[in-house]
Amino acid sequence: ASIVGGPKNWNALSKTELEEECGMRGLSKKGKKEELVMRLILYQQEAEKQKTNSDQPSAEDLEAKKKKEIDAYLASAVAVGTVQPKKKKYGDKRGRGRGRGRG
Repeated sequence: ASIVGGPKNWNALSKTELEEECGMRGLSKKGKKEELVMRLILYQQEAEKQKTNSDQPSAEDLEAKKKKEIDAYLASAVAVGTVQPKKKKYGDKRGRGRGRGRG
């Protein structure tokens, strides 16, 4: 078997070798030889895309960073007293839900 990231000429490999290559990459090993080749080609293209985009942070990374900064700001603002923490809307009156009438 070859190294992950291996050959670009997938058609030259036998079906058994293609199944091994798929297995090493966590891809499904089922299907015809042509399907295995396509699966490996798509996997390789995706891996190359991620490699070129690895310099730039992903949207999830940016979102997580933004949330962390906001949480840190709110925590410091609450500690200083400039922002009041959210209060519960319905207090601690347990057993008395929203849908009931008054009195």
